[in-house]
Amino acid sequence: MAKSTFYPDISGSFSAAGFGRAGAPRKIMYVKEGNNFSIRTSTFEDMSKILELNQRHYREEEQYCPPLLNTSWTFDVSDQPHRNKLVGDGNVIVATQRTKLIGYVAYHTEEKPIPFRDTGLVGIIDSFYVDGVYRKNGAVGTELFRAAKQVLRQRGADRLQVSVFAANENALQFYRTQGLRDHLVVLEQVLLNDDSI
Repeated sequence: MAKSTFYPDISGSFSAAGFGRAGAPRKIMYVKEGNNFSIRTSTFEDMSKILELNQRHYREEEQYCPPLLNTSWTFDVSDQPHRNKLVGDGNVIVATQRTKLIGYVAYHTEEKPIPFRDTGLVGIIDSFYVDGVYRKNGAVGTELFRAAKQVLRQRGADRLQVSVFAANENALQFYRTQGLRDHLVVLEQVLLNDDSI
């Protein structure tokens, strides 16, 4: 049986640089099927590894959207807002096994992200990745996702949204097992070489 201990607040206050809690970060410890791993708020020291995992995530996603996905943009220094969102302001929770960072979830809250829906404050998953070796039984991903939902609820979000490529069946299945349901479908067509126009 899994042992899960939640602490009441892991969002905390961050320094101007976006990292480094006042005092040591609280950890949420999990033990699942003999594999010890911890879930905690990210720190400045995690930044390069989070960005590395984020780039690996985009490379894996490329199979679902090959012609359009730019897999190097997470390291592009001109896209500072993405880097700040991904690794700053207390919006990332990481999973570690001993000293190895094995996954992360990045999120934020937004007021009415879809203007025609009266949703109030919504928690949005920006990026979510678990190293392939640790995906098999779903424990790391499930606990990361649960911790992110807890923080978003503490911040006042009453709904949760995530965008997934339609062809990524594994991700869709994972999110559905976490309680999310299909809501908005975006259809797309390439017009550049469409002879029917």
